[in-house]
Amino acid sequence: MDHQLKTKLGQKFVIGFSGTKVTDELREAVETYHFGNFIIFRNNLISPARTRALCQELRDLVLETTGIEPLISIDQEGGMVTRLTDDRLNIPGAMALAATEDADLTREVNRMNAELLRDLGFNLNLAPVFDVNSEPDNPVIGVRSYSDDPERAADFALAAFEGLKEGGVLAAAKHFPGHGDTKVDSHVGLPRVDADRESLEQRELIPFRRAVEAGIDAVMTTHILFPALEHEKVPATMSRSILTGLLREELGYEGLIISDCMEMDAIAEHYGTAAGVRSAFAAGVDLVFVSHTPQTAIESFESAYRAYASGELLKTELDESYTRIIHAKERAAEYRERPRKEDNTAMARYVAGMLPQTFTLLPEGHHLDGFSEDKHLVVLGPAPHRATNASNAKAGRVSFSADLGRTLSSLNLETPLRPTEYDINRIIDATEGADHIILGLYNAHVFTEQLQLWKALRQEGRSLLLVALRNPYDLMYLEADEVGLAIYEYTPKSITALANCLTGQAEPAGKLPVQLPQRTIE
Repeated sequence: MDHQLKTKLGQKFVIGFSGTKVTDELREAVETYHFGNFIIFRNNLISPARTRALCQELRDLVLETTGIEPLISIDQEGGMVTRLTDDRLNIPGAMALAATEDADLTREVNRMNAELLRDLGFNLNLAPVFDVNSEPDNPVIGVRSYSDDPERAADFALAAFEGLKEGGVLAAAKHFPGHGDTKVDSHVGLPRVDADRESLEQRELIPFRRAVEAGIDAVMTTHILFPALEHEKVPATMSRSILTGLLREELGYEGLIISDCMEMDAIAEHYGTAAGVRSAFAAGVDLVFVSHTPQTAIESFESAYRAYASGELLKTELDESYTRIIHAKERAAEYRERPRKEDNTAMARYVAGMLPQTFTLLPEGHHLDGFSEDKHLVVLGPAPHRATNASNAKAGRVSFSADLGRTLSSLNLETPLRPTEYDINRIIDATEGADHIILGLYNAHVFTEQLQLWKALRQEGRSLLLVALRNPYDLMYLEADEVGLAIYEYTPKSITALANCLTGQAEPAGKLPVQLPQRTIE
């Protein structure tokens, strides 16, 4: 292989791998193909010390091979999409932060987030989400979006970007040109957004235009079909009209264009990862993510190498892309030297204490009281579930019913994610005579069997508090005399904060950042 071409092309790949150390397989892949960047997931992490060691091992390997600093990236959005272990600072997610109505707070916690990431060895955070969650039944974005209002989404996403920049890591606006108006998860299918150009301008593109104006470090593409922007049946990641025409030329973006993972089904199943990578490069992508399988990264590299060597892909565009990547890495190197403001313990304590500010109680003006005094209180709710492949493959140790029930000294029952009629009857019998029932809902607007449990308890005349453990859209089904609480994430610290609210030690203070359509349980 031509050494110069190999080195420049290797800089355009971000690869993932298994394990918590640099394996012989990974070392050989980097030394042979000069892969210059990495993405880290929860399964790569076991402790802060090992995380620092892993990032340093990766950095040393790439520097020894290429002489160029690597980008070491992570999806640390906050809330339901975090990669760090539960003993680290994990900030609230986008919609939770928007519920505080405090952009300065969003900026501050993202600064903390960045300082922690930089301390561990990361220099690129694949956040913030700039999507406008206009579709309540969106299976993959939801609480990862700041709002269904474009300007509000932009305000808070930009505040997050400013915090990440101040804290010293590169940031990526995702998922261009917008993943908020879909009912299909691109991890498992090929979504399509049929909005016309005018509608896209008035909603999806507003936050991304503002991100470009603010000088965002990177823009991540989405694997979605946009017929109004691209006439060929290819997703945005593979569309030159969208990436070079719209993003580069029309919006004037000069930073990095990066892909979502090319192993997602939207690409792998419909086009093939290697072919998708070639098309992404042709469309104008600077960095492609092959996030899980080194062998797939190698196959994609070899395919792209042949395309550049033959002239199918333009070497002049490779040179331009290489220059953008090097400039980004130089900026990351400057950030590396910034001093930290606080230690991890102080930051984690601050974030845990602010969670009630994100919790949203409906109807507005209602107060939680009496739960610590009930003689017969029952807590019901499902176990954690991987609602989308954007979440970690394994949930942390947390059970809404058991953990909250233990704190409140109440009866608790773990309910199925999709309760059957038999399950519902069993639960009705078990909760006979309860003064109050706290019912946790986990994406019940998608897993609608949970709604049938809710309906059955309602028909029995039970006094209910409904807790939306992820998307607040579950509370679309509230009747006028019912009380609901959105906590935006199913995590140990959110359940602890909920217990504090129920025992009068804290008060939910958040405001809904989205509109809830009124729906009736069928």
